[in-house]
Amino acid sequence: MSKKNENFFKEKKQWSEVKDALLGCYFKPYFAKISSTLKPLCYIDCFAGKGKFEDGKDGSPLIVQKIILSMDSSIRNYVKLYFIELNHAAELENNLIKLQNQSVSCQVVSGRFEDNISIILNKNQNSNVFLYIDPYGIKALDIPMLNSFARLFNSVELLINFNTFGFIREACRVKKANKILDEEIFEFLIEYDTSNVSSIQELNRIAGGTFWQDIIDDYISDVISVYEAERRIADGIQKSFSNYNYVLNMPIKAKDHTTPKYRMFFVTNHNEGCLLMVDNMFRRSKESQILRNNGQICLFSLDVEGELINDEEIAQKILSMITNKEIRLNDLLSSFFVEFGIVADSKKVKEILKKYEENNIINIRREPMFTSKGKPSKFMTDESKQNGQKVFVRRAKQ
Repeated sequence: MSKKNENFFKEKKQWSEVKDALLGCYFKPYFAKISSTLKPLCYIDCFAGKGKFEDGKDGSPLIVQKIILSMDSSIRNYVKLYFIELNHAAELENNLIKLQNQSVSCQVVSGRFEDNISIILNKNQNSNVFLYIDPYGIKALDIPMLNSFARLFNSVELLINFNTFGFIREACRVKKANKILDEEIFEFLIEYDTSNVSSIQELNRIAGGTFWQDIIDDYISDVISVYEAERRIADGIQKSFSNYNYVLNMPIKAKDHTTPKYRMFFVTNHNEGCLLMVDNMFRRSKESQILRNNGQICLFSLDVEGELINDEEIAQKILSMITNKEIRLNDLLSSFFVEFGIVADSKKVKEILKKYEENNIINIRREPMFTSKGKPSKFMTDESKQNGQKVFVRRAKQ
């Protein structure tokens, strides 16, 4: 990206803390699990920044550095770390010196994401790949390119910051619409890179399709509000990652606001990774809600969008996905959260399923069926490893 955005690094804002917490809290269990494949892990921070803020708080590179250094050295040998940074590569390299002194494969790549990503990936074709994509704006995003990665690697997962209101502003400008965003929303775009998008075709590439055009036309014509437009565009972007089985999105909200500053999209083909991120996003959302309420816990159950939801609604939604055909529990749960959003954590949905089992509404088959003491198994842990516990769910015969 072209904009240096020096003010961004003066202090780490609350919304940036939530965003980086999503990465840090996911990456540690992900790293432990992916290392069992005995294939290299290629981690790429695509817009790495300086690595540290002027207030002393860590950016994403140092968050990952600390996780890597906490791991056993034999596991670290499987890791290659790349940090792409256009404007602050020298400062970043200095901040990562501890990692380099530990003989971890770590490279700071000075330059643009667009110019370097294919070069790095071509060097790591037999690897598991994790991309953290956190640009200042939207111009460098390319969903067709990101879709192409799905078939190139042993495993690939993406955590992406997408500035949806920035997209709306660019779309209105390209369509030459005289629409001024609400002051509350415009405030959120202070850190946004003002490098203009030049055409509808470029916006199609960024969003991964043409779906956004009708949404923006409805907003320009005052058929829908800007907030409804943002929600629909987020849904469309989620569907645009068509080469991946599981795509989640979570709004990141600024303190004292209920409007999303931007959205984080998580993209994977692995149901276990999907469920790890579901619980991660749900916890980060709860923490963010408490911060926005000045430390007060909300008396009502809210989903990650901040909307009220109750157990009965969740129960009806999960039941609607269960048929007479057996399905693995993790497949069911992952598909549920992709379809209905992160309305709860996986523990809550499993509790609902157990109640359905007790009431003979669904059947749950477990392997092994009995414990070591000969009692019927009751676990709800569905594992992918060969000798792990397995759980299958279907409708009970009436």
